[in-house]
Amino acid sequence: MAQRLVRILCPHCKKEVEASNLSGTDVSLPPDITIVAQPVGCPQCFYTGYRGRRAIYEVVPVTSEIAQLINEPEGTMDTLFKKYQIMLLKDAALNLLRKKETGLDEVFTYL
Repeated sequence: MAQRLVRILCPHCKKEVEASNLSGTDVSLPPDITIVAQPVGCPQCFYTGYRGRRAIYEVVPVTSEIAQLINEPEGTMDTLFKKYQIMLLKDAALNLLRKKETGLDEVFTYL
């Protein structure tokens, strides 16, 4: 099990922008994410652009099949996670980005 806290955008001042317009981002987002939200800052969030945090987590059950692949290259495990529909930190972070609850800068770590 792994968990992280991700900052949540302030609902009063977040701004939506097209993902293609973000300069300086060298991250490939899934094709379904075309619009993302960005922090701005207002008196409600003390000009930080964020207000609160949310936990994201992944739980990987160690079956015999997964146990055998633990020391294999990373791509092998990814295929198995997709097969068993195991949500990873990356997936949870992207879901928050899709819902425009967090910004791209918070998701960079997981991509």
